[in-house]
Amino acid sequence: MSTSTDQPKLKKMKPKINLLLLTILVAGLNFSVSAQTRPALASVKNNEVNSLAGDNKVTGTIVLPEKLLRNFNRTFPLAQNPKWTTTDDAFLSSFVNAGRSVNASFSKRGQFVYALIYGKETDLPEFIQQDIKKSYPSSTVFKVIEMKKPETTSYQVILQNATEYIDLQISWDGKMQEDKRVTKAEG
Repeated sequence: MSTSTDQPKLKKMKPKINLLLLTILVAGLNFSVSAQTRPALASVKNNEVNSLAGDNKVTGTIVLPEKLLRNFNRTFPLAQNPKWTTTDDAFLSSFVNAGRSVNASFSKRGQFVYALIYGKETDLPEFIQQDIKKSYPSSTVFKVIEMKKPETTSYQVILQNATEYIDLQISWDGKMQEDKRVTKAEG
């Protein structure tokens, strides 16, 4: 039987942000936080290709090589509203592709390096969804990150149940490895 004193207690029970979830958030923000933009090369609106500079197109304050743009459009043909940043080693882009948030990295020579694609359970291959349900019947999928590289795709799947979060690493062929478990704490 519930009393009126139980109600405030229920509101206070929220899991603390734990290291695992913070890692996921930081991975998603890593592109924009750690990247340093180069000095201005042209004064054009960000993400609008307005002029040519040799074999490069000028986008905001960043010069994007033609090869990068070709590879980007081939790899992510449904990309919407890409935002570009550059570091000493790479071009980084964040955008939405087929309704999913994506952070992608390309080398300075314009080659695709990797992408982190944030999704949900239904974005996983069906056989992986079935294996997760079979191996972890009391857990639900909390977060899915598809890690795409030129030759392979793997997944980080965060499960949750009543008491904990479970971090799984899953290869393209469905091999699952439990990375860690984090107990939910009362807030």
